[in-house]
Amino acid sequence: MATSFQVVLDDTSPVVNYFPFAETLGVANLLVGWNSYFSASGFLSKLGELGQGTSMHVTGLDGAALTIQWKGTGISLFGSTFRSTYDVSIDGQPAVLGTAQNGLLANFQELGDREHVLELVAHPAISIDDSSYVAFDHALLNVTTPLTGYVVSF
Repeated sequence: MATSFQVVLDDTSPVVNYFPFAETLGVANLLVGWNSYFSASGFLSKLGELGQGTSMHVTGLDGAALTIQWKGTGISLFGSTFRSTYDVSIDGQPAVLGTAQNGLLANFQELGDREHVLELVAHPAISIDDSSYVAFDHALLNVTTPLTGYVVSF
């Protein structure tokens, strides 16, 4: 019998692919793609700068996307939106229009224990002040291992 456990996947993980990945530095331009944002220090201003606080990736570009590929049985995506919607699909199935509720962007559970691909496509509302956005904070992955009787710790 397989052992299952949950893994937190931060927005900074290389497992998360962002399209387009802008990282504009200085004055963030959310209209060109995804930018890193940190709760204590804000947007990065120069190369090599370390962000302070909790990180997230933010975009105001309609059509900007992120993908996550993993092996397991479920995924929950966390983040926020402001005057925005998004499409989310899993394993190439038709996209579902999403709206964030209490920090939850999407939740897919009881999937087959195999490789999966999740895609989120942002649809910020067009606004005069460019304040609409979709933000991704982290994902919670349900994964399994054929090993039994072992403790997984980080």
